[in-house]
Amino acid sequence: MISRRETRRASKGKVYLDCFYCDCVFSTSKDSHGDHFPIPKQFGGTETVPCCQSCHDLKDRIPLTEWTTTMFARVVTEFPKFNRETRLYLAKISAAAYGAVEMMKKEKANHVGE
Repeated sequence: MISRRETRRASKGKVYLDCFYCDCVFSTSKDSHGDHFPIPKQFGGTETVPCCQSCHDLKDRIPLTEWTTTMFARVVTEFPKFNRETRLYLAKISAAAYGAVEMMKKEKANHVGE
């Protein structure tokens, strides 16, 4: 439940939203734009979803190569709960991301050897 103090804050330029990724309730300014999804802003995406700072950091600021094994274990555990299309989509995206990371590693190794 939102307290009176939080309600006052909400009326002074803050809004309360549910994070698209983790469902937590967070406050943000009315001018906030959210997280660009499904297409990142850098690739021309204009649609946004509400996103808490923690999820935004995990998505945009922490590369997959720095995710912990615990994080990946949770992904694998939750994976069967999604519908067929979501699982196929995530599998395709995962394969593409893995391929991109491997390509970057090879390019980096080639530059070191030059």
